[in-house]
Amino acid sequence: MATAVATRQVDSTIGRKRSIVFPILAGLIALFGFVLLDGVREAIAPWSLHVDYDNQPELNKWHYVGHGATVGVLLSGSMLALVWQPARKPLLLQMYVLGFMTLALTYGLADPMAVVGFLPIIGVIAALLTAVYPDRRAIWTFSKLGASRLMLGMTALAAVGMAPAIIRAFTYFFDEPAFEGAADPERWGADIIMSFVLIIAGLLVSSKRGGWRTLGVIVGIDFFYIGVSALTIPNQAGSWGTIGGILSIAFAVIWLAALRHESDVDRRANPAPSAVSDVGVPR
Repeated sequence: MATAVATRQVDSTIGRKRSIVFPILAGLIALFGFVLLDGVREAIAPWSLHVDYDNQPELNKWHYVGHGATVGVLLSGSMLALVWQPARKPLLLQMYVLGFMTLALTYGLADPMAVVGFLPIIGVIAALLTAVYPDRRAIWTFSKLGASRLMLGMTALAAVGMAPAIIRAFTYFFDEPAFEGAADPERWGADIIMSFVLIIAGLLVSSKRGGWRTLGVIVGIDFFYIGVSALTIPNQAGSWGTIGGILSIAFAVIWLAALRHESDVDRRANPAPSAVSDVGVPR
């Protein structure tokens, strides 16, 4: 009995330490994405182009949007949301890791060395986050997708709508620059990654695991941002254009309305949310 009590006390102490350490680490990683990975700088490119690492940055404004939507809004936004009550939102950590794996594998199609150099870094970060996460068992538990048929259907609709953009991006992804100093064709990879990661995020939201509402809101914001960007630079190479921008904004509004509906349904089905945590573990 004494041993069991001592074990519970140790586990409780470790849990409290993780609850302090993880939010700090999550905040630092979010800041890393916003600043050092150019999540913010590339996200604001349609309105304020301050890119000094491309030969012709004015040709890549839409590709910067793709990077900003993925790294700046969705992935770094997910890490920022984990600063508050991270144990309730393991889905956001899954989104972060899966998102960067998608990024590495996509660029690896054009340059295999990108995978060799990037995946180990992702592995180290994932291991570090797992080590200090308050509820490690919840991180890599995957429920069946489609717990919410409505959100799954919305995700399928988004995938169909983005299919032409994905095909177009793949068409140019493996091209060679037409002349010295031309835009790097690998920049089209940002468009592919943006679409794939949004689809992955939608599938995770449909699972309704801990953090699904928060991730759903971030996805809605992302589609809204992409739509506004498309309306700002409709004639840029790769841009969804005026019609695509309007449709993206409309989809963001409908997506958030569907998310609100599913949240209301979930609350009516579980009238006493205080009895169960968002990760499905009784408090």
